[in-house]
Amino acid sequence: MNFKYFIGVLYLFFVALIVFMVFKSCGQDIGLESKDYFNEELKYQSTINSKMRGNSYLDSFVIGEKNNQIVVIQPVSLVTDSIKLFFKRPDDAKKDLTFRYIGSKIEAIDKSKFLPGNYEVRITCYVGDSSMIIDKKVVF
Repeated sequence: MNFKYFIGVLYLFFVALIVFMVFKSCGQDIGLESKDYFNEELKYQSTINSKMRGNSYLDSFVIGEKNNQIVVIQPVSLVTDSIKLFFKRPDDAKKDLTFRYIGSKIEAIDKSKFLPGNYEVRITCYVGDSSMIIDKKVVF
């Protein structure tokens, strides 16, 4: 049996496949490119700085349940202009909840607003022009 035609067809098929893959990859939009990359990087750096400032308070914030309410215990020494709580459901964005408070006091939240499951909590404390971000994970 002569395999020279089989090898030739196999080689041509391989070359056609490579050419097809090159043209297909050249036509894709690459989301990593940005016209305003420098400003986006500066904005993200401010988020990193906020997380670094919040790391010192990471263990000071405790989220728990009491009397069918969600309670956030915070350090007494922390004085803020406002606080934002963002409860994110990783499995369903429609179940995300946001609460904003003026001043340093976080009030209890009615547990009936939450569906049972895992939540990622982002506590953002604003003090003047700067902010602190504390990230926690809780299960209700």
